[in-house]
Amino acid sequence: MSYKFNNQYDNYQAPPQGQQSSTFETMFSFKDVSEKTQQHLARVYSLLLVSCLTCAAGMYCNATFFMTGILSTVVSIILSVYLIWQIKNQSNSQDFRRWCLAGLSFQLGFLIGPVINHLAVVDPALLIQAVSYTAASFLSFSALAMFSKRRSYLFLGGIIITLM
Repeated sequence: MSYKFNNQYDNYQAPPQGQQSSTFETMFSFKDVSEKTQQHLARVYSLLLVSCLTCAAGMYCNATFFMTGILSTVVSIILSVYLIWQIKNQSNSQDFRRWCLAGLSFQLGFLIGPVINHLAVVDPALLIQAVSYTAASFLSFSALAMFSKRRSYLFLGGIIITLM
């Protein structure tokens, strides 16, 4: 169900009844996916891949340099809030917002680096399993979204990959 607000964000307007049913019909229809939708999915998954890689680079940098402490944590949180604010700011260009997203994912990887380092010391096999299962799921979802023309395959593939 979609909700509409006016510019002041104080008056709620419910969508018309006919529009609600068409939204549900569109969401659960098994028509072919359009080329425009496939291109959008490819852009979304490529942005997600870049974010995951920069997060992994941040974790690697923290494991290599191992800078922790209350000051670095506070600076990291302040930087996160600033980057999130820059990403949400619609007046910034798309490229600048993508760079801010990459910076945010690097910084979050750097922030969780000590946890991953501790996990690698406690049980390295668990870390390898988590990374390999996540990579397999991500690659499967990406391949399904980019190469499948039929929407029913997307639903079926999502359920099968999730059950793996």
